[in-house]
Amino acid sequence: MTISNDVVEMTKDIVHLCKEKEYNRLADLIHESYVELVKVEAESRRMKSSIIIKGIQILDLEMYKLKIEYDRLKRQFNITEISALDCYIKEIKAYRRKLVIEKNNFS
Repeated sequence: MTISNDVVEMTKDIVHLCKEKEYNRLADLIHESYVELVKVEAESRRMKSSIIIKGIQILDLEMYKLKIEYDRLKRQFNITEISALDCYIKEIKAYRRKLVIEKNNFS
């Protein structure tokens, strides 16, 4: 009993169509996963950027309060500077710059 060439060709075509259909289904799933990943990444970047902005705002407010108290102390005790506080303020400003750079990298 021999199988005709037509049957062999039809079988090959059916196998090819099944493979193509499976390939397309997998390609669609990969694309959907990619789109979802992009959405999640964008949301994550927005959240991190928002948290950094809030941190900068709090830092600015506390720095403002510190400067007011620092100026009051300098006037009250007739001092030109308190080097420890000056160094601390410089560190805070450097940290703020770092936060701004980090925020800009996520925006």
